[in-house]
Amino acid sequence: MQDVGYEKSYDVPFVSGAFMFCRTDILKAVGGFDERYFLYFEDADLSRKLQIHGYRTVFWPHVTVTHAWERLAHKSLLGSLMFAQSAYQYFQKWGFKWW
Repeated sequence: MQDVGYEKSYDVPFVSGAFMFCRTDILKAVGGFDERYFLYFEDADLSRKLQIHGYRTVFWPHVTVTHAWERLAHKSLLGSLMFAQSAYQYFQKWGFKWW
């Protein structure tokens, strides 16, 4: 977000699962979270599903949240394997996008 800053609202490619708001009726309309993801990429996957169904994923600067970022994938082999498995599932489902 270095190129746009944190002062204004704008559409983003995906929102972090650490903190997101979504109306229940919209979650139901898109089928909710994909249960194949245990950890990692579930937020990116949901964001893609929302956008495909015509909904927006938006950064909203008027709220502050502190997330205790654990970085499990950087701390343990198990965390790294879970990250790799979720990444594999995500890219198998959505393909690679080079830009």
